[in-house]
Amino acid sequence: TWGSMRTAPALSHPISLPRSFVSGFSRHFKMVIDVSSPKTCLICAAPMTVPHYGIESCRACASFFKRAKLSDKKFACRQGGNNCSILKGMVYDNKHTATELSSTHTAQRSLSDPEEFRPSSSREPVQSILKQIGRQFNASVDSRRTQELQLLQSRSDLKFAPHPTQKLYWVNYETSVPLFHISMNETRIFYEKAFPAIAKLSVEEQDLLAKSYFPKFAIVDNMHRTRKVWGDMKRFIMASVVSTIDLTRLDLCFGEE
Repeated sequence: TWGSMRTAPALSHPISLPRSFVSGFSRHFKMVIDVSSPKTCLICAAPMTVPHYGIESCRACASFFKRAKLSDKKFACRQGGNNCSILKGMVYDNKHTATELSSTHTAQRSLSDPEEFRPSSSREPVQSILKQIGRQFNASVDSRRTQELQLLQSRSDLKFAPHPTQKLYWVNYETSVPLFHISMNETRIFYEKAFPAIAKLSVEEQDLLAKSYFPKFAIVDNMHRTRKVWGDMKRFIMASVVSTIDLTRLDLCFGEE
C-alpha cells in the first residue's frame, strides 16, 4: 500500500499569501485535524494522539512508512488492486495534503466549510486474512475431494482402507502420480486466491515461491490430515484427501520393487 504513493508535483507558480492569512489558516486547519482525528491508527488500530508525518497512524507505523520511503521499498496491497480499507479511508496522504495547502482556492474553501476538509471517519471493516485463508483452504479441499473421487471411482481394482467412519482408498503407484498433480494444481490455485498479491510478482519470484513452499505446504497438509483422520501417524498416513498408505505394507501401494 505504501509503495503505491507518489510524490506530488511541484507548483509551477508559487503562491504568495499574506502572513496573517497563513497564520490564521494554519491554526484553523490544525484545529480541524485535532478534532476529527479518529484517535486510532488507521493501519494497526493502535491508540494514537496526533498524526505522524501527516499520516493518521501511530508512531511505529509512521516510522515504518518513513523507512520504507527512504529505502524506496514497495509493498503490494494485500487485498489487490489498491482496494484495501486503508486507501479507501484516507482522503489524502502527506504529499497530497502539502499540495492542497499550497492552493489558495483550497485554503479559502476549507475556511468557509471546514467539513469538506475533514478526513473521512468511516472505514470499511478489514477482512481477516486468516478467515480468507481458511475459506480458500476449505474450498481447495472440496475441489480436491471431487477430483480425486472422480479419478479413483473410475477404477475397479482399488480397495478400501479399514477406517471405521470414512471411505478411504489405498493408494498405488498408478494413482499416486495423478493424485499428486491434483494436489499441486489445487495448491497453486489456493495460493493465488488466498494471497492475490502473488500475481504481482515476477515469473521468477513465483517459481521460487512454488519450489520453496509448495512441498512444505503438502507435508504439513498431509500431517494435519493424517492426525485428523487416524489420530496418530504410527501406521497409516494420508496420501491425499481420500487416499491413504499403510506404512507396514508399502508393497501394497508401490509394489515389491
